[in-house]
Amino acid sequence: MRGWLDTWQKPRVGESGGKGQVCIVRTHGFSSWVIRLFTGAPVNHMAIDTGTELVSAEYPFVRTRPYGYFTNCVWSQFIYDDAQPDKIVEFAVAQLGKPYGTLDDIAIGVGILTKEHTPRRLARWLANNGEWICSSLADASLRAGGVHVRNDGVPLGAITPAFFWKFFADAGWLPRRIRFSKRI
Repeated sequence: MRGWLDTWQKPRVGESGGKGQVCIVRTHGFSSWVIRLFTGAPVNHMAIDTGTELVSAEYPFVRTRPYGYFTNCVWSQFIYDDAQPDKIVEFAVAQLGKPYGTLDDIAIGVGILTKEHTPRRLARWLANNGEWICSSLADASLRAGGVHVRNDGVPLGAITPAFFWKFFADAGWLPRRIRFSKRI
């Protein structure tokens, strides 16, 4: 029986990954550069495929984007049962219009700079404040579908696209070479 994580599949890059899949992508701009600088990863953003469009947590709120808005998305290749994609998408879509978690970004940045864990009280607040950054939205959406990519006790909001970059690499989902466009 195959599990939800199959590492034999070929990397998938493009506009759509399939309903319930998540993508990691490199976007452009000053804040994108800062995220890549702090996390040490070549990607800085994530989105969830609803089957018809993408759900993306961006400043100032969670919104939808059409396929093709982000170029060179590298897609997850989770193997789902019949109900999981719907649960993932349902959760992501329910977050539309909720605010972007700027404080989450700051807390993660401070933690990276100081190499200290976020104090538990602050971490609990960040995980439950109703605001989203792209990677915590992707993580929470996957969790809603029963997929737990992280089981190390790290709070929900304390996850970055860099974690997913490493997760995709370990799963064999990254292409050998990625050319990032200048667009976006």
